[in-house]
Amino acid sequence: MNNAAIKDILIALPANTTTQINFRISGKRMNKNTRNILITIALSIFASHTIAESRYVTDSLKLNLRTGATSQHKIIRQLRSGDKVELLATDASGEYAYIRTSNNKEGWALIGYLQKKPTAKVLLASNVQTLKTAETKLSATSTTNQQLIDENKLLTGENETLTKENEKLSKEFSELQTLSGNAVNISRKNRELLEQNSLQQNTLAMQTAEVTRLQDQINSDQFYMGAGAIILGLIFGLIMPHLRPSQKDEGWA
Repeated sequence: MNNAAIKDILIALPANTTTQINFRISGKRMNKNTRNILITIALSIFASHTIAESRYVTDSLKLNLRTGATSQHKIIRQLRSGDKVELLATDASGEYAYIRTSNNKEGWALIGYLQKKPTAKVLLASNVQTLKTAETKLSATSTTNQQLIDENKLLTGENETLTKENEKLSKEFSELQTLSGNAVNISRKNRELLEQNSLQQNTLAMQTAEVTRLQDQINSDQFYMGAGAIILGLIFGLIMPHLRPSQKDEGWA
């Protein structure tokens, strides 16, 4: 750039903005470093007021990040395929883009190697990661499912055990009901037998009393009959001598 040279530097902001800024720098002499510093300062100012657009490095081997918007500028670093960057601005020709890397390195790179969508490599890695995540979730789901199956088997076994215990308790309860019914019947029967026994004891007492009375009566009758026999014997003994003929009278005849 000569003493009378006047350079127009056009910086176009990303597509989501409509502002374009012209920097006119004049003077006797301006070296490249000064110009790059001014451009960097300008871009930093406008980058802080604009929304950066995400871009991805295409499937090329390496993409150079330079200090300026030409192939003669110094290479800051090399970007790999699939690296995500932020598009801050473009140059006037639309050939170079001013970008910021994920580790906050800023510089110029060919915009033709930047695309809006992730590269196949990034998508593949993302899909692989998604697949791994899905496999992990599937494994966790399978583990959970197996745990549920095991728990279901355990609960089924416990249910069968409870069913058997319930059947056993039902049987025992039925037996208790039967025994209870039998106990009631036995109690009623016992009361009936006690009543019959009491009645029979009363009857026996009455019969015993009657037998005693009859025995007393018999004894009394026998006493009287014996006494009468004795009396009759005495009477008969007194009468008999008088009923026999005397021997004297027989001689006279």
